[in-house]
Amino acid sequence: MKRRLKLLSPRYGRPLAALSVLGLVLAISAWANLSSLAPSKFHTLTADEQQILKIKKSDPQGKLSHYDLIARTAVPTDKLEIWQCQVRPVVIRLKIGQMLTYVNFDNVPHQIQSDLAHNYAVPARGQTTINVDFGHGAGIYSIVCDDQTNLSGLYFVTE
Repeated sequence: MKRRLKLLSPRYGRPLAALSVLGLVLAISAWANLSSLAPSKFHTLTADEQQILKIKKSDPQGKLSHYDLIARTAVPTDKLEIWQCQVRPVVIRLKIGQMLTYVNFDNVPHQIQSDLAHNYAVPARGQTTINVDFGHGAGIYSIVCDDQTNLSGLYFVTE
């Protein structure tokens, strides 16, 4: 054993070995907690966002009856962040033809859809960019993650 450590580093063999073990432990610990790196904004919802997420994904009347709330809550951005099938912002304001990037903080891939014809794969710990055109013009579209029955958010699309 002493001979092997001397070959690695004659003067500092044991401290280097201890540091490499410590480094390995820290690397494993960081890898196991990757989901904790998600932004803190995923942990809280405003009262308006909670009310919006109560709308059923297949209820166009519910979306229309909450139009003012949805319009007021919509955040103009070109990035939609995903963590454990939660999206932020909950309501995203987009223009037809705008580029939108989905960013996935999870260690598993997700499927984001607005309807049956518009389904986007987002790789684990990766991103996907799309051109916003859901084929029906301006309006309010559902954001659904991984075919869940609950709404994850809404697209508020303008021309």
